[in-house]
Amino acid sequence: MSNRSVEGFYFVAAFFYFLLSARSSQIRIPLPGYKETIKVFMTQRCPKTESEWRAVSNQMNCSIDNDPPVNQYHCLPTPKRNMLVEFCYNEYSKMTEHGNCLELGGRGYLNYVNCKGFIKGCPNKDYKSEEIFKYPACLQIDVERGCFLAEEDCKLTSSSTTEPTTRSGDTFPSEYIVILVPAATLCFIFALILYLKKRRHQSLPTPESESREETHSTDTSNSCKSEQHFKTSTEKLNDRKKYPEDHRKLLTMDNMEKKILSIKVTNSVSKFGEKTTITGKVNSNFQIQGLEWQTVSKRSKKFERISIDNSKYIGSIIDPSKPCLVINDTKLDDAIKYRLVGYLADERITSNDVEVSVLGDIPHPKLKRKYEGYEDNEVTIYGDLNSFPSPSSVKWLFCKEEFGEYTEIEIKEKGFQEFIDDKHAGLVKNLARSSDGGFYKMVVSNELGEGISKPAFLSIKEDIERTSESLSFPSVLPTQRNHTNTQGT
Repeated sequence: MSNRSVEGFYFVAAFFYFLLSARSSQIRIPLPGYKETIKVFMTQRCPKTESEWRAVSNQMNCSIDNDPPVNQYHCLPTPKRNMLVEFCYNEYSKMTEHGNCLELGGRGYLNYVNCKGFIKGCPNKDYKSEEIFKYPACLQIDVERGCFLAEEDCKLTSSSTTEPTTRSGDTFPSEYIVILVPAATLCFIFALILYLKKRRHQSLPTPESESREETHSTDTSNSCKSEQHFKTSTEKLNDRKKYPEDHRKLLTMDNMEKKILSIKVTNSVSKFGEKTTITGKVNSNFQIQGLEWQTVSKRSKKFERISIDNSKYIGSIIDPSKPCLVINDTKLDDAIKYRLVGYLADERITSNDVEVSVLGDIPHPKLKRKYEGYEDNEVTIYGDLNSFPSPSSVKWLFCKEEFGEYTEIEIKEKGFQEFIDDKHAGLVKNLARSSDGGFYKMVVSNELGEGISKPAFLSIKEDIERTSESLSFPSVLPTQRNHTNTQGT
């Protein structure tokens, strides 16, 4: 048997002996499938009190009361709800929002589990992930049916719940231990004997070795150093050539440890009644598992998820490559805060908050200070609406005295005609009367409120005044012009 074979056999035997001779009834084997940085063990029961929690944490050499909180003891169900697992979480503790329990998913990540459908026991306030023992309903599961006992459709059965008081779900069967421990002991003794014999044989000097040592005694140290250095460099180079994929994997893991994840959204200004678009940008070297848009609820004053299936938000996108939120028919109520939230397997990233600015105001109608007209002739009063959004109604008020009581004009009954476009409104009367003279106001309403113009005065002149004015600029006949010129001479 070669020296390498003997040493290998010795270490294998020693490993099995150590493994099987240690507290056979408490042997704990890490579950496969999780990250190398986290060791996960199956258990049949999670601690129910803080004292129990601390005791188990000490047994597993987890950290307690560290600042920052890293490597804290956790005990959680798996996503299939078929077992409970305990572990020292090798990352920062997670602040968990109320209305959620936790599970250990993926290769060792803490995931939210919505528990608002629980009959009772769902956390009613935010809590640290390592303090989940304060909410037993999050840790009581039916392993056969794969559900939480607090769920309505999950009935308590004594044979399948996670309430047994022992913690032996991850131990070896006793019949295996009875066989393996003695076998491992014999293997260990046999390997130790072979190893000691081999070492004793190697330690005896030979004539050839003595002569070789005398011949090269002057430069042994220097030649060994240079030879060893040369071999080390060559071995590294050969390793890279033989196993290039392994080196690429190492480089990839180094890059992945540096998480690059950021989410930003842009501010948006919109006009009342028009479409508003908020765009986002996701920068991540990790696969995003989910995105959602959120806005502040008027009822709870907290951010809540937006359902983009709602007709109000038709056209919105939650694709990480081009996320956007579309707000159709923007109203003043939409002038609130929005944000974009991204979910990885083990954490949640939130963008900056943006507040939509909605352009719009109550109308500010404006009339001229004075209008003039003549009896039995057409007269017009018109002004600017100054309304955004567009006006929903326009009405006119009239009063004989500027500071008297104004009454609404019955357009048709008073013989007026009304015209309205996007920017202007006016009144027209074909045959004006002296009684139409007085003060007018324009009242404009839109979805934001009502605006009233300053009073405008309409002056109605008698027809004789118009005649005299027209006579002041006569058409002079040629004979009259000659006669006048004659008189002027």
